[in-house]
Amino acid sequence: MSKKIEITVAQKNQFNKMLMTLQTIAKYDDSNKLRESSKDKFELTFDKAIVMQHDIILLQSHECCKRIKPIGDSV
Repeated sequence: MSKKIEITVAQKNQFNKMLMTLQTIAKYDDSNKLRESSKDKFELTFDKAIVMQHDIILLQSHECCKRIKPIGDSV
């Protein structure tokens, strides 16, 4: 049976921010769709588009995780 961990309002807000970031990332084109649309939609080569998407994901994930502390002993 798992132990219930009480979390603060700040921790709930942090969780929701992480969830929103992951939902945004999940909506990005997969590599096949990006390959098909990179030239027409973005006027980029596929290589450039994939690098840019990767950089955006890294930036968003780093920004999302700033100042977030682990809850309990889980990490």
